[in-house]
Amino acid sequence: MQFKLFYLFLFMGFLFAKPFECVPNQHKIGYLAIKEQQVITQSHVAYVKFAIEHFKEKKVDFVLLELDTPGGEVMAAQQISHLLKQLDTDKIPVVCVIDNWAISAGAMLALSCRTILASKDTSFGAAEPVHISENEMKSAPEKVRSALRAEFANTAGFFGRSKEIAQAMVDKDLILVKRKGAFCLLDTEKSIKRSDLMISPKDKLLTLDAELCKEFGIIDGYVESGSLKDFKLLQTEDFAGFKDAEVIAYKDWKIGFFSFLLNPVIASLLTTVLIFLGYLELYSGKGLFGLAAFFILALIVLSHFAVQAMPYLEIAILSLGLVFLFIEVFITPGFGVLGSLGLVLTLFALMTMQIPEFNLSMPVLSFSVAFDQLVWRFGAFLASCVLGLIIAWQVTRYFLQKAPFFKKMILQTTLEKPQSLSSALLGEVGLTLSPLRCSGKIEFKGKVFDALCTSGFIEKSKKVKIVGVRGQTLIVESM
Repeated sequence: MQFKLFYLFLFMGFLFAKPFECVPNQHKIGYLAIKEQQVITQSHVAYVKFAIEHFKEKKVDFVLLELDTPGGEVMAAQQISHLLKQLDTDKIPVVCVIDNWAISAGAMLALSCRTILASKDTSFGAAEPVHISENEMKSAPEKVRSALRAEFANTAGFFGRSKEIAQAMVDKDLILVKRKGAFCLLDTEKSIKRSDLMISPKDKLLTLDAELCKEFGIIDGYVESGSLKDFKLLQTEDFAGFKDAEVIAYKDWKIGFFSFLLNPVIASLLTTVLIFLGYLELYSGKGLFGLAAFFILALIVLSHFAVQAMPYLEIAILSLGLVFLFIEVFITPGFGVLGSLGLVLTLFALMTMQIPEFNLSMPVLSFSVAFDQLVWRFGAFLASCVLGLIIAWQVTRYFLQKAPFFKKMILQTTLEKPQSLSSALLGEVGLTLSPLRCSGKIEFKGKVFDALCTSGFIEKSKKVKIVGVRGQTLIVESM
């Protein structure tokens, strides 16, 4: 009886049960934003790179890129362009939505997307590479402009857009006309025919409004300004089938924080602070400023390593430089070959960290622009070091010596005038006023002198014997 009831209920279950319905998977859309007229920097490379990896894990259907930028660093834009095109190759298309500006490097990013939509007030183009010097902008050398022309042409051609229009946006020496329904680039005005329709004359960079972009096939359609606010764009007919899609906006505070540190201005500021703290550590010898300097150095290294923008070669150079400095200061005090080499290697590694990595897929553009970046970043790094030293010298001279907290840490006594040093001091005994980690201060007969120990490490308040005179510095050894 029990078995009969079981089969009866089983039969009734199949009889009255609703047919199984396959619930389709919810669509997912990735969202990237370089908006509010942000300048494109290396920090955006880190943001886009990690966002794309996150979108691939979430298996998004496509990616929305909201763009409103006046441009920025060429190498940063090139790296982002490569990432966007690679994402399209991986079967995840990118839809660029321009809300006002896609100028200079921003135009390169827009051209790197399969679909481009733009608001009616869009400005697109004006991508000539420039140098900023002596408060004025100058056109980049021809080798840079030539390489960037090729990059723009290849990027435009990747999605079937006009290569001629893209090149005219980069070089104002080119003349763009429409001849027999096709775009044509001319080098001289003599080549212009009466039947040609002038698009961009000589000495004028090509900048298009939304209407001309649509007419020339650069963009695929219009959108209302601010249409991505609350993602109202997804409710339009152009995105039918994606009205209820899940929008995934990549956010990671760690990448955001380290990307902030990668900003050239912030990186230069950190370098200034690092030099400032290093100077104070040498001045006081207490270790507090050295610990703070090590923390700043760790931030600089981690900010580059966390976003994978620092090659292992730079890590090796930095590590080797720090090891040499450690040996020179703590194991074999002095400041000879190892100390000098360690300082040079450390400063070199810190400088090269601030230079964007190369993209070998475009060696001409990468190395041409990289050289300019190297010169500019080297100047910024050198200026940061000099500024740090000047600030540290001024602070120790006018502030720290009067601050109660630092009176026990910073030497207060005035140094003896240089002309009083002579070989008559040999064999005399002095007292260390600061730790001698190869160098420091000693007191002799109520007067203060710069001193250099011959070997080892000498603590504060220890007796030392004067064994030599080197210029204005006393050479001492422990007793």
